[in-house]
Amino acid sequence: MRINKIILVLCFIIPSVYGQTLTPEDFIRQTGLRKEFEAAQNSLRYFPDGRGTVVYGQLAIAPETRKDIVSRVRVYPSGYFVAAIYEGRSLCFYRHGYEPIQIAVDSQSPRSMDVGKLQFKPMAADKTFSISGKIKVSPELKSAKFTVSLIIPMPPQIFNDDGYQCGAVVAHKVADQIITAEQSYHFAGLLPIKYLLEIKSEKSILRQIFFYPTGLGNEYSFTVEENKSWPAAKHIVLPEVSLVMAPIVQFKLRLCKISDLHPQPGQAPEEKRTPPEFLPEIKTFIRKCDGTTVVPLGQQREYYSRDQYFLRDHTLNLTIDERNRVIASFSFGASYFYDCGNVSLAATEKMINADFMKQSRAPRYYSYRVGDEVVSTTVAKFKEEMPLEDGHTYYFECSMEQIYLLLRVDTIKTPDAAQPAGKKQ
Repeated sequence: MRINKIILVLCFIIPSVYGQTLTPEDFIRQTGLRKEFEAAQNSLRYFPDGRGTVVYGQLAIAPETRKDIVSRVRVYPSGYFVAAIYEGRSLCFYRHGYEPIQIAVDSQSPRSMDVGKLQFKPMAADKTFSISGKIKVSPELKSAKFTVSLIIPMPPQIFNDDGYQCGAVVAHKVADQIITAEQSYHFAGLLPIKYLLEIKSEKSILRQIFFYPTGLGNEYSFTVEENKSWPAAKHIVLPEVSLVMAPIVQFKLRLCKISDLHPQPGQAPEEKRTPPEFLPEIKTFIRKCDGTTVVPLGQQREYYSRDQYFLRDHTLNLTIDERNRVIASFSFGASYFYDCGNVSLAATEKMINADFMKQSRAPRYYSYRVGDEVVSTTVAKFKEEMPLEDGHTYYFECSMEQIYLLLRVDTIKTPDAAQPAGKKQ
């Protein structure tokens, strides 16, 4: 906390050191960023009660170093920046090897604030820390080589949500190390900020560890107090990371038509389909799930004026949890998955017609007739994320985006074993 206070003081005295504080009009005239400044002013209207400040200034950097600076705001070629910062948040600029720059906005901050020309100062070696760790791999990966990447991830929030400016560098890879299963990794010179460690090989799943100088994030139950060497050596030994082969998932998808959102004035909005009408085409996919698998579902026009819109990409994301399960999620929040059990796509569509979506999140038993067959299954409802099982069929809905799909998992295979697929297709 002492470092943050020092940085804030520097931020406020720099304008007087590097020149006279610029008014908003002076800044716009000097930089040509009128549209960007007005967009930041307009953003304040979307903050609760308009609480926030337009922060603007310049980083004293060479244009080619912009790619190394992590922030939630865009830094322009000459180092200028402008953004609306929500009350209680801090605008951060992180650069490996240099002291972090943090500009706090509170209830006493003016409506707009010039922070002047800011310089990155090299971080003193005695204020940095180092990390090391080992990996544990499955027998199939004993001869593999693993890439360990040290990354500065996205800084803390600046808006009243988790957004960031277009064009912002929201992550930066500091270094890579190549190791074998018997070797350790080691990184030095780390700053007192949040870092991300990624470990993977060509055939393994991806493992991620978020950690701070004072311990690890929620992904692992580890604190500095458990590491006796930390107070003296400023070194953290991270927990051993287990790596296994990435599973291969074969599945089928059947989508509804993706409708436009916020149609142009005068155009009647399309009513929500209840139940949804699925497209006749059923697509089959085979994907290696290493933790970063993305399946494109399509694009959607979202209008923000009579004749202007942007294209929103919708994806089905397949990740791996700490129990090595394949987890399905949607690119947009406020969505639900229904695990319909080991039943066919046709049977699941019949269940949707029976309006089972209105049931509570708790599991519910269903028995109904599909043609000459009586189908009995238990349906469970999950919010935003769904662990996938071999042979199961899932119904997905995001009513806010009017996206609906059916997903049938045929097989989930690993080198250790191949679980049998469900018999019903």
